[in-house]
Amino acid sequence: LEILAEARDWLRYDLPADVADRVWCGRSRGQEQKWFAARFLGRDADVNIATAQPEFRSWRWASASELPRYIVPFKRALYLAVLEEFESFLA
Repeated sequence: LEILAEARDWLRYDLPADVADRVWCGRSRGQEQKWFAARFLGRDADVNIATAQPEFRSWRWASASELPRYIVPFKRALYLAVLEEFESFLA
């Protein structure tokens, strides 16, 4: 992995109340995240999402223009902000 850039600011999103209550038992209402642009230098076989507490069912490569359609609505604005900030690395 090669780090290309770090986001200027921390980025935040709020969870819808019904999601927060169901997923995190009301303990959290969102997240604050620091994003990085990175170049993956490995192979597809190096990607392992089968963790002890999996967050994802599957993964795939997608173009920046395709990405928003795969993001849950309450996180979409955050992902659009990330894409805009790192736009120069997406060409």
